[in-house]
Amino acid sequence: MLSKILDNVARVMSAWLAVGIALYRLIIIRNALDSKFDSLSTLSAGLKTLLAVFLPLFLLEFFYRIQFKLAPNNWEFEEVCGYPANYTVVYYELKKDEDFKLKLLDKSTYDFVNAILRVMPALILPIVTFGLIREMRKGKAAMRKRMNSGAQESKLDNTTKVIIFMTIASIISESPYGTTYFLVLLLANNREYVFISMLILNCKPIFDIFVSLNTMSHCFISLAISTQYKNAVVATFLPITSKFKKPENTIRVTQSRSLGDSVSNNMSQRRLASNVAS
Repeated sequence: MLSKILDNVARVMSAWLAVGIALYRLIIIRNALDSKFDSLSTLSAGLKTLLAVFLPLFLLEFFYRIQFKLAPNNWEFEEVCGYPANYTVVYYELKKDEDFKLKLLDKSTYDFVNAILRVMPALILPIVTFGLIREMRKGKAAMRKRMNSGAQESKLDNTTKVIIFMTIASIISESPYGTTYFLVLLLANNREYVFISMLILNCKPIFDIFVSLNTMSHCFISLAISTQYKNAVVATFLPITSKFKKPENTIRVTQSRSLGDSVSNNMSQRRLASNVAS
């Protein structure tokens, strides 16, 4: 049960943290001259954000799943399977505990809140990203006006591309994941759409692959566009790779100091002799 709770929490938490990072960037850029917002880029702010996102999601899962218990059940095989008659196997499944007196959260409320939490990041992230790009363009225009130069133009454009590509990738991966929960929730009580509901549920592993590809794509998008990211990767992995390189035998030729001194002394003696002779 604990693994199921943590799995659901981590899945939704990753989407909301992406929204939180974009929102912090927007606030910091919009209030770049206000020192009060410098604390948003500190470690303590990151830990507080993690707790603020983790605790509500964890409590939602905990209060819902604590009402269930493992109950044994008998699995009867068909005769075509080759087993003897009345052959059964005991298996365990989660069932709602009727003896649990504290009724915290019913299934309909849990499903509705869970669907909202999964689909909202895909709706909020484009809005925050649009505001972030708008503030970056304002800063770009102010910088060009102040410096009368376009030296920083390519850097800002690359940053904008990184944000746009990552936002598109996140929307593509998160939108189907949250939409499926809404569709299954709407079609759950209609027997006419049982086939559609089963088809949507069977597509869920494919949407999980989209999420994994989205997570992997961030590294390659940043590496292809962001110069700062490239420098960070080189600075991180270059010392490690240099340790595995074989040392090269190099021969250095340097001029001896004594030889140079003797040559200079001979030249000075010749000059002195020529001066005396003249």
